[in-house]
Amino acid sequence: MTRKTNQCFNVTVENTLKIPTSLHWHGLILPWDQDGTSYVSQLPIPAGGSQSYNFKIQQTGTYYAHAHYGLEEQKLLSIPLIIQPEVENKAYKEIIVYLEDFTFETIENVWGDLREDLLKQKAIMGRNWLPDLSVNNSSHAMHDLADVVFDAYLANKKTVSNPDIHKVASGDEVILRFINASISSQFNITLGGLKGKIIATDGNPVVPMITEEFPLATGQRIDIRAVIPKKGSNYPILAHAQGSDMQTGIILAKDENKVPIILPKSSKPMDPVSNNTEKFLYAKNPLAKKAIDQSITLELEGNMMYYVWAINGQIWPKVKPLKVTQGQRVELVFVNKTTMSHPMHLHGHVFQVTEIDGLKVEGALRDTILVMPSQVVKVVFDANNPGTWDLHCHVGYHAWGGMATVLQYEGYEGLEIPMSTFMQYSQMYGGY
Repeated sequence: MTRKTNQCFNVTVENTLKIPTSLHWHGLILPWDQDGTSYVSQLPIPAGGSQSYNFKIQQTGTYYAHAHYGLEEQKLLSIPLIIQPEVENKAYKEIIVYLEDFTFETIENVWGDLREDLLKQKAIMGRNWLPDLSVNNSSHAMHDLADVVFDAYLANKKTVSNPDIHKVASGDEVILRFINASISSQFNITLGGLKGKIIATDGNPVVPMITEEFPLATGQRIDIRAVIPKKGSNYPILAHAQGSDMQTGIILAKDENKVPIILPKSSKPMDPVSNNTEKFLYAKNPLAKKAIDQSITLELEGNMMYYVWAINGQIWPKVKPLKVTQGQRVELVFVNKTTMSHPMHLHGHVFQVTEIDGLKVEGALRDTILVMPSQVVKVVFDANNPGTWDLHCHVGYHAWGGMATVLQYEGYEGLEIPMSTFMQYSQMYGGY
């Protein structure tokens, strides 16, 4: 889906599923009641129903839209959303690299496996029993890298055994728009011999930085500009999934008759994906210098054995909203007390990365930031978009397991939903 700035975004979503859903416009600055988040900004769209969205586009860059009801992202319910400037630059060939993880298992089975020990313990201790969130007791080291064993990883809906092939020629200037639309997976991207420049993160321009490989967390986007060299014929652009020996990708081909065969598995599992690149990224249009009016600490907690996750000891949806006042400069301090990484996503706002493990940076503008185990990451944003906004880990299973909250402006009480309805929703698949 492609739109241009200053256009009216006027879309009707028709739900042809047999179950409810909603569609969230990931990364867009928009009125809060257009955000598409079930039970935060709207009620779910019932089966056979529809929902209209109408707002002015304020941004350009790489975004996407995805289901925001339960764990429906696991069933590939998402789509790229590219917003072009009013005057497009025709000098570049634009190529989308849309990354997803896939399993043939049902959502109920995957979630049931993750929550098996919890359900057994609740049967003994009672429905209201909760585990100690301070205990990081993973049963296997690999679980700290990946919760789910997927059947395949996809790039543009294809596996690497039958990859998406894009014809290029020497001297072509290309922009590769990478979107991590997976429900759970962090990727390390390699450019197959190309040297490119990172020019944007989460749709926001950065000072160009030369790279041959880079990390991409769930929910994040990165734009790479590259020139196809005279030497060489084909360039496999590969995404290696953290904690897995599987990979996916596309091929830029100067000679389509010599496209290499790429195995779906690499020689060894991918090591932990790092956010170290963030320390070297600088926003091209940083936030104005301004004193911080309010600092909010968010302690990311979890019990891996029972698969329960939380923010500040509160398990979604039983949370107390984080309150901000319009006009404030707000700092969010993410303190990861777990053994897993968490890509933290704030709806309806853009924030700037300002500190990683004590290192102060004038970092990139983003809407999703990866927080490593035992790490502290600070970001700041301007509270200039009143409403009630979701703030959650973008690993869907972590959010559904409790690592979510809402950021609420003073004077905005959000959607009026009976608690019985909310709890019925939250208890799907054995959740809270």
